Amino acid sequence: MEGNSRSSASYLRYFSDDKGRVLSEEERAKETVYIQKMEREKLEKQKKKEALEKAEKEKAAGATGESKS
Repeated sequence: MEGNSRSSASYLRYFSDDKGRVLSEEERAKETVYIQKMEREKLEKQKKKEALEKAEKEKAAGATGESKS
């Protein structure tokens, strides 16, 4: 679960703004929701990419198998 430790580190980084001000609970909650949304979108994009690559490999393997017959 290497990704979880990295995302939790980036999560902790967001508890203050660029000016060093500590965020309120409401701001923290909004930031948390935003981070989770971005991570979810990133995972979905990665899954789509892997599925596409897998489909391309299967198509290529099928095409080479058909030409030999």
